[in-house]
Amino acid sequence: MDESTKDELRRNSKHSKMRESLQSAFGDPLEDFKIPIAVRHISSAMESQSAELEDRIRKISASSDEQIGDEPSRTIRYIDQREALVEDLDVHLKEGRRMVRETMDQASRPERKELKRTLTELDQSDSIVLKERAALAANRVRVEYSMQGQASSVKIGEAYRIAITDTLPEPADASYNKQQKRSPSDQSSFRNRLIKTYCSEGSRYLETPEFSSTKIWCPISGREFYGDSMQAAHIVPHSIGEANAAYLFGLKPYEGFQVIWSERNGLMLHQSIEKIFDDGRLVIVPDPTDDNEFLSIVLSQDLLRQGSNNICPATDAPWSSIHNKRLQFQTGARPGKRFMYIHALLTLLRRRRYIVPGWEKDRDQVFTGQIWATPGKWARRSMVQALAVEIGDSWDNIDVGGEALGDFPDGKAPEEEKKLATEVGYSILKTQDADMELEVDE
Repeated sequence: MDESTKDELRRNSKHSKMRESLQSAFGDPLEDFKIPIAVRHISSAMESQSAELEDRIRKISASSDEQIGDEPSRTIRYIDQREALVEDLDVHLKEGRRMVRETMDQASRPERKELKRTLTELDQSDSIVLKERAALAANRVRVEYSMQGQASSVKIGEAYRIAITDTLPEPADASYNKQQKRSPSDQSSFRNRLIKTYCSEGSRYLETPEFSSTKIWCPISGREFYGDSMQAAHIVPHSIGEANAAYLFGLKPYEGFQVIWSERNGLMLHQSIEKIFDDGRLVIVPDPTDDNEFLSIVLSQDLLRQGSNNICPATDAPWSSIHNKRLQFQTGARPGKRFMYIHALLTLLRRRRYIVPGWEKDRDQVFTGQIWATPGKWARRSMVQALAVEIGDSWDNIDVGGEALGDFPDGKAPEEEKKLATEVGYSILKTQDADMELEVDE
């Protein structure tokens, strides 16, 4: 048995055990939630509300066994229904607890004993609802992305339980950090959503247990490759951090997750191409002849030199074969231009910082004409200026992209932006300096 098959068996076993663990560790409100009989008997209004909530539970429970499918709107509707239900259940439990306590004041000793038991039952029901409410409050978008990253045949209720468990916030005194720098569940969901979004048979791929025997499309090379050769590439790097990404794009802090992990901020690329895209030797720009298409631009002069050692593994041809080449997509989906713009700008700044051969021509290749024309602002100008100084040593002649940069509300003081730029600059440069220096030394 080869190593790839062993790895796949281990992954399947781990996934199976995780599902079993979820069934026992996370009580689905639709399966375990109970409204105590004593609460229902307090008043006709409580009885009526309890009956209405139980009817909603039955309806959602019935839909939970359906397959999740490929439409994001279905996932969002399901989460909307669940979120509304658990919030209403929480209100109902609070009201029931209040009325039980009021009743206890007038109750006999035997009745008080029964009412105490009812309060215990209410607390147990509340703890079930609280898990779901906490996960949705912590990061509803993460729940959506996790569900959408599941195979189409997975039951929507099961996908939801997995997503809720992955998103539960950690206790303040937790002895370990459940969400690592790059959560495995976020990365897996990101990869799966990229496959479903950009590959014509992406859903079928996710249904195939033998990943090594299924091929994935690379839009730059225009070829298919086995899964272990393909990388889920972030356009705006994950390393800059969710909060920093949100500020850079003029969004609220909690929207940073949606920036970093959006399928519009990624592409499935052959590992050889993903490497040069990540380390600043290749950028992707809008096609000036078609507003809906993109071109790959190889900036590295070293790679563009002809020679037997300069063959692109993804095309079996010189690296020039993907220079100024239109990307070939299998679906109508496209990555976000604002993400490509920031990637290109950060690449230009890094190359200038290290005086990489050809850096003087980068601006003309990447920001020529109106290819980045935009109907509105993409990023915060003051933050981009701070990044330019931090990463590229200067803002001179970097004011590119027309109206892509602008002012947004809730701006920080210059000193605060400088600190943020230092953090972002370090996160980008620390992993990519070596690749830049190698080319400088040629």
